[in-house]
Amino acid sequence: MTLSAVQAQTRATNISGASPADRQAAGFAAALAKYAKQLDEQTHSLASQIQPAARPAPPTPATLRSDGATEIYDVGAGPMALDIDAYFTPPRPGEQVDLNTLPLLMPTENNLRALSQHIAKRLPDALKAYGIPSAPAYVRYDSMGQPVLPDNYPYADKFKAMLNEQPALSRQLSALNGLTSHLVELRKVEPFQREYAAANTQAEIDAVLKKYSYLFSGQRTYSMITITLSGNGAAVGLSADDKPVFSA
Repeated sequence: MTLSAVQAQTRATNISGASPADRQAAGFAAALAKYAKQLDEQTHSLASQIQPAARPAPPTPATLRSDGATEIYDVGAGPMALDIDAYFTPPRPGEQVDLNTLPLLMPTENNLRALSQHIAKRLPDALKAYGIPSAPAYVRYDSMGQPVLPDNYPYADKFKAMLNEQPALSRQLSALNGLTSHLVELRKVEPFQREYAAANTQAEIDAVLKKYSYLFSGQRTYSMITITLSGNGAAVGLSADDKPVFSA
């Protein structure tokens, strides 16, 4: 995942002269570079929750075990077959994780679909194991990364206890939320990138910067991500500000 922030910044700083409009263009390009860095930091923050594959789950009766099945996910080096249950299983006490060698999941539609489908396979069995009659209608995450369930969901305590005791499943849901947010925010930048790259005159550049100034405002808000669940947990959907993230 690469934003064209560096390219935009180079273009802005190469504009001849030093008029206020020139400085504004350079300023917005710098803001775009900062925004790209923030998204990258979000990705690496997510990586700190993810652990390497080939690690068995703790031997407790209710813990879901990896069945060794692999699925294709997009990582920094390209498509890779991953045992996603093992990938998200926490390390043993004292075990060190080298994040530099960790295959990092990218915020792509393929990954969102694959991870959603994987959770949909695992969640029904987890609900049964914990005696939970139905899943919550949705799961959201607050600013501290904690799951938020519907106020009227009667099994909230049991569901949260399940997530606490099923760290791989809990991390998969959290990662699904984080990757979805990342993809949604990247999509918001794409029109700016295209129009900025196509601008040929200072007037056109100024118009593009003005049009998309909200992207770099200190007051800009991020979309609310919702992971929707069917009653038995066998269907998982994604929405941003109550709109589907991708078509069926």
